[in-house]
Amino acid sequence: RMAATLCKMPDFANVGDSVCGNFYYLQPDRFYPIQWEDWERYYGQWDNDESTFSLSYGLHFWNFMNKAQRKVTAGSNTVAEHLFMKYCPVTYHSLVKRGTS
Repeated sequence: RMAATLCKMPDFANVGDSVCGNFYYLQPDRFYPIQWEDWERYYGQWDNDESTFSLSYGLHFWNFMNKAQRKVTAGSNTVAEHLFMKYCPVTYHSLVKRGTS
């Protein structure tokens, strides 16, 4: 509410992020490059295309949608495995390589 009082809320129809004082309004794609409807893409085969994630600061894996409890498996060459290996190597080695993901 304070941000709305001090700053005009941005129109997220445009492409850029917005800043007002110390408030940063980031595009949803910064954290949700794969929308909830497509959450299974994280468990699909990696196609060497990083453009989906190139503007992201973090990722949301939509675990609530994962009713089948899919896991990231070492050597599976999935999108999730690639992202863990590249951006979270400690998590990858401690969870995936040990087989407890």
